[in-house]
Amino acid sequence: MEREQERRAEMGPNDLLTQLDRALQGPNKEALATQIQRQFPVALIDEFQDTDPVQYRIFNAVYDVAQPRRDSAILLIGDPKQAIYAFRGADIFTYLRARHDTDGRHVTLGTNFRSSSAMVAAVNHCFSYADQHSAGAFLFRAESGDNPLPFNPVEAKGTKEALVLNGKSIPAMTLWPMECEEPLSKTAYHTEMAECCASHMAMLLEAGRQQQAGFAKGFAKAADDSDANEEQTLTPLAPLGYGGAGQRPAGSPSDSTGAGQPGHQERLPFRSRQSV
Repeated sequence: MEREQERRAEMGPNDLLTQLDRALQGPNKEALATQIQRQFPVALIDEFQDTDPVQYRIFNAVYDVAQPRRDSAILLIGDPKQAIYAFRGADIFTYLRARHDTDGRHVTLGTNFRSSSAMVAAVNHCFSYADQHSAGAFLFRAESGDNPLPFNPVEAKGTKEALVLNGKSIPAMTLWPMECEEPLSKTAYHTEMAECCASHMAMLLEAGRQQQAGFAKGFAKAADDSDANEEQTLTPLAPLGYGGAGQRPAGSPSDSTGAGQPGHQERLPFRSRQSV
């Protein structure tokens, strides 16, 4: 691959990062950092929890994260609970280093404006319970009590709609303990869990096609309210890319297979236990 890139005189995104990182550590590093900073005096990095060490080293070389300046600024916005790019090199320790470098300058969003009140309550309950562990919810609390990665419960703005199935709101959190007589390997467990989730999503989408599942107005915002309190307006669930509710893309399974029918759980080897 490298030889082919050289032959074509091409560079990929990783090549650009590597070369810039190398240049910012070379003999002209100060002049280069100053030039970049002048061109981009303010940097706002969203989803910072997915930053990898090379990227953070570049940001730090240009903006000196630990030292606030009057002529430039860098804003890091992230949530470690949402980190999903470990496969691409992102690691939690980069986030923790940035958190340490910006100590005393943290601002936390105390209200969730996207999720339902029930979902926020469920997440608060789950992680607050886990935070009672001696090492904290994310296992970073030291014996001294210092915790670089605390869990902060938030309030909920709430939503006007609730996810419903057959006229009832779906619980915000569902636990699926797996029933198995013999211990499973991590790979086997992940495979079964993935199949379980995929099967459940297929069931919900099929129910949406039949106008039985979707987002409905007219449900109370309370986390434990499962009944409608006024006339409902249902927006059926449908996969992205569908032309509309009830339409199937070419080559999709027909109803004759039985897969995905409401209540069909052939690939669900878990005992469903619904929680908050």
